Amino acid sequence: MASRLSTGRWRGRIFLPGGGERTKVFATKREAVAWEVHNRGRKADSRESLSRWLERVGAEATLGGLSPSTSRTYRSHLSRRIVPEFGHRAVSAISAAHIESAQRAWKAEGVSPTVVAGTLNCLARLFRVAVKLGDLSVSPMSGVERARGGVERVTPTLTVEEADRLASACDRVSRRYGDYVRLAALLGLRAGELTALQVGDVDLTTGVVTVRRAFSAGELQTPKSRRVRQVPLVGESGPVLARMTTGRRPTDLVLLGPLGGRLYHSNFRTKVRWSALVEDLGWPGLRFHDLRATAIVLWIRAEVPLTTVRALAGHASLATTDRYARIARNDLAGAAAQVNSYISRTRDEVAATRVFDETSPGQA
Repeated sequence: MASRLSTGRWRGRIFLPGGGERTKVFATKREAVAWEVHNRGRKADSRESLSRWLERVGAEATLGGLSPSTSRTYRSHLSRRIVPEFGHRAVSAISAAHIESAQRAWKAEGVSPTVVAGTLNCLARLFRVAVKLGDLSVSPMSGVERARGGVERVTPTLTVEEADRLASACDRVSRRYGDYVRLAALLGLRAGELTALQVGDVDLTTGVVTVRRAFSAGELQTPKSRRVRQVPLVGESGPVLARMTTGRRPTDLVLLGPLGGRLYHSNFRTKVRWSALVEDLGWPGLRFHDLRATAIVLWIRAEVPLTTVRALAGHASLATTDRYARIARNDLAGAAAQVNSYISRTRDEVAATRVFDETSPGQA
């Protein structure tokens, strides 16, 4: 029962099933009573070490529902960083300060910002499960201040002509590799979605490709958005897909490797020597995924509404699509052109004024 303190504040008190009690002080009686009602009957926070808790709860409870690739990545985070750092600590004793200290240490050891962020995401998932199971009353991640990442990578995109050059270079290894590049730059599909595309997903009559599945960690999954979506055939994509699908069964994979088997993205990168190829063509650091950005920016510059672009790209939110819109608008280049134009005009005006002053009669 909530009780008033001499300071005028209110203390909430609950008795734990295994003995003992928990208390918390609030500014008002209403807050104290609400806290009691919410927490009454809850189990005490787990005193098990994180390692023991993980063994008892099991992988299915903590990692179940994740895609195979994400599950494998989280297992790596667990074995490489989380268990070595926190495994000996009681689940209830791991604080936000402990997590922030580990975050700084990982960063100092040279662990990439992406991997650190992934490790924290894995930790957050573990604590959410602990709260859901009643082994923890609140996740310490709620108080963690995440370190800011490094300099954000500026996503490069190609023009249609540049994408053609890249595809032609891949043609020299195999025409099938060149077509892979052409379709990526025009349809905006992810690599896993493209390699999972089946003949029956291509409707040449309506000019539409339906994205129903994707390869992830070697297994056939739903697309990343978990939604089926449709993408229009534009540019060369129609003739390319007509050539690749005519006379084949609906369940056949559209994209095949040079020897006629399934096209594997890793084999493609190796065979065309991707990193060296894009550097030789003048785009060092270009990723295959940037071809998807190339298609999305093309749609935006063609004035397709952003809500439609979001649906075509399979983005989870419009905020993601807006990042591509900023690339498409090329605001910096536009601003530079305006400023340069202003500088040119003002210089001409100043020059004209000087000529007038020097040639006008009656000057002292």
